[in-house]
Amino acid sequence: MNLRQLRALVEVQETGSLQEASTRMHVTQSALSKTIKEFELELGVTLLVRSNKGVSLTEGALRLLTHARQVMESVRRAQQEIEDFKGTVVSEINIGVTPVTALFPALNDALTRFQAEHPKARLKVQEMRPAHLLQRLRDGLLDFALTSQLPLSTVGFEWHALGQMPGALIGRRNHPLRNVRSLRLLQHANWISADPLSDSQSQLSQLFEGNGLPQPARLMECTALSLAFQQVSQTDALMITCRLNNQDPRVTMSGLDIEEIQVNEPIPDYPINLVCLNRAYLIRSAAALFDMLEDRR
Repeated sequence: MNLRQLRALVEVQETGSLQEASTRMHVTQSALSKTIKEFELELGVTLLVRSNKGVSLTEGALRLLTHARQVMESVRRAQQEIEDFKGTVVSEINIGVTPVTALFPALNDALTRFQAEHPKARLKVQEMRPAHLLQRLRDGLLDFALTSQLPLSTVGFEWHALGQMPGALIGRRNHPLRNVRSLRLLQHANWISADPLSDSQSQLSQLFEGNGLPQPARLMECTALSLAFQQVSQTDALMITCRLNNQDPRVTMSGLDIEEIQVNEPIPDYPINLVCLNRAYLIRSAAALFDMLEDRR
């Protein structure tokens, strides 16, 4: 097994075509086919299925694909580390955040400081759901991530707890149920979940299950956070989110007629975790930003 074989597998999967994959690898199509064939003989499994729609990976190849991507990304980062040391390229750092962790004050502070101290580094910050962050970390497409997810298992990842952001129940200003203090009575209102309804770790799931109540019957899943906030501000829907101002729990969110609704039951906090595959594998500039975030716990 060598890098050329692994790259061939990745390129074929991404393009779905031997011709396009060979073009990206700057080899002839016959040379690429030979590489794949040698790889199949070495492994003793079929890797590609050919059809009139192109080529696709077999189940065995798909199991190998994640490892192939990780190897290719590790090689890329190793090359970047050396070029960065020589000062011949601009470092590129890819980090992932969730809609909640994007609001974590320490993140903004760390990014500001990092850009001042590393003006030549290129930062890419991508927002996605917690489950997607972990998958992109596994695939080697992110250096590290800030997630509001509790780890079901720490196997394969390093988890560094940075703190918590208080949870809050929000509704539009002057909501007709704003003076209701019982979650049981609010259960029959319209609700919005910014997390997948199947996510047992979501703050909404924790709130209702922790109080022995089923999830609301009138519950809309809306993972587009800006749209969810618009819905809350313009309808009678309720939603669990992080408190944006720790000093004033009744603050109206900027630009939206939204405020916190007080209930007797405690709203679950959002844990903020810094996650990577292995801190020791980060290139120097990515490790510097990682350390800045840890230092601001």
